[in-house]
Amino acid sequence: MTSCLDDLLELESAALVLSHKERVKCNLNAFSEDLLNKISTYKSDPSCNDSSSVLATLFNNAALVQFHAGEIERAEELCHHAISLYGALKDTSTCWLVSMIQPYIILGRVAAARGNCQKSIESYSNLASLFLDGTPLIIDGFAISSFEFKRILTEEPDIEKVIINVYVLDSIRAFLISKDYTGLIAFLDHFEPIAWLNDSAYRSSIAREAHARALIGLGRHNEALKILAALVEELNKQGNPQLALYTLISDIYRRRNKLEEARKVLDFVERHLARMISFKGSDLVAQQATYLLALGQYSIGEHESAHRNAMKAIEMVKALGDEVGTLKCLMLIYAISCEKFPHGSAEKISCSAELRMLAQKTAYRFERAAALLHLGCGLLGEEQEAGIDFIGESLALFSSLQLSSCEQWKRRSLETLSLLPCAYETIRACSSPGHSKPIVPQAIETVYDKFMRLDCDYIGAGSASEATALSAAS
Repeated sequence: MTSCLDDLLELESAALVLSHKERVKCNLNAFSEDLLNKISTYKSDPSCNDSSSVLATLFNNAALVQFHAGEIERAEELCHHAISLYGALKDTSTCWLVSMIQPYIILGRVAAARGNCQKSIESYSNLASLFLDGTPLIIDGFAISSFEFKRILTEEPDIEKVIINVYVLDSIRAFLISKDYTGLIAFLDHFEPIAWLNDSAYRSSIAREAHARALIGLGRHNEALKILAALVEELNKQGNPQLALYTLISDIYRRRNKLEEARKVLDFVERHLARMISFKGSDLVAQQATYLLALGQYSIGEHESAHRNAMKAIEMVKALGDEVGTLKCLMLIYAISCEKFPHGSAEKISCSAELRMLAQKTAYRFERAAALLHLGCGLLGEEQEAGIDFIGESLALFSSLQLSSCEQWKRRSLETLSLLPCAYETIRACSSPGHSKPIVPQAIETVYDKFMRLDCDYIGAGSASEATALSAAS
């Protein structure tokens, strides 16, 4: 159970439970098709003629599609291309200045995912300096001056909150991704007294959760427990209970081998979660708490409870259309099934088949690799040849990704295969530099090609006929 549990816990290691935004990850192929439809009709719709925000959103989503599909360099290329287009037009309208900021933020997130924590945090700090003291922000050679930023604030006052939230939340995520817990605590201590952090209960709560996570990472469990206990008490008094936070408390007890205390906390979560769902129904927050509850129960060996709640979680996540969430739920259910049901049982076979089907068709490359490793390890005792093939495929996928987090997953794949003498050829083939690159679905390829071909004439002053010609040529 340990290796499967470690994999599942690792997937949650940089996920702040109080940050619910951008949690749903739908089918990438369908999303890409939708993007292509929208960009093809962008200029032919009169209501979109001068709407830079519409185009910027489409461009940002195109970059994110490439990132999730494992095409990291292409995601960066799209961001730089968007910035070059907006920068060339920035003197014509303030809207193009605003549009430059989001691809800049995405580049910071990509740097964090690559393992370049310092570069990522510097980019967020430079963005914050534009807001805090008027220091000009240089984006790919284009400057946004303090005067220009004042114009932005006049027309787009919400950008202020966006910049502050990015500085706090994305810097925290960068530290968590790199597992630089000492650096994260120093970062949090630096701006804790700053008024604009405490002006927002949301930002303040996120910072405290992050502080607790950093302490957990450093093994300072008692300190983390005190912070979380005070935070949940305060949120409860505000009428804003966050049940998912209790699963962090339970995990601290598990790490300290206090399983009975962990069980009591999870029982509390289950009771109150049932009451919350009966009143409010199931939503993203309820799904997240239900999944983390099931994961927590699995971690302490409560397989019956874990299976029951994991089945509830997957119903919710499927209703939300969250493909990655569904994959994670299936991984958890499969891990529980390997413990709970005997070899060859109908329940285990059914779960294995569903996980296999989704893992092989999803376009999310990292999640696909993690699911195949998880599935392969579970199959080694029953279908060794199939298990080796899946682990080998996961190794190849992890090797193709330019993400720092993939290194430990690659090691896990290699270590598992190295214990099997018959897997030598698989190791050699899948870890060789000449191994074939994973196939990217056509719609995702087309998104990259089409957006890279956009130029200033098209986005700034092109006609509907130009848009039609571009669409036909693509």
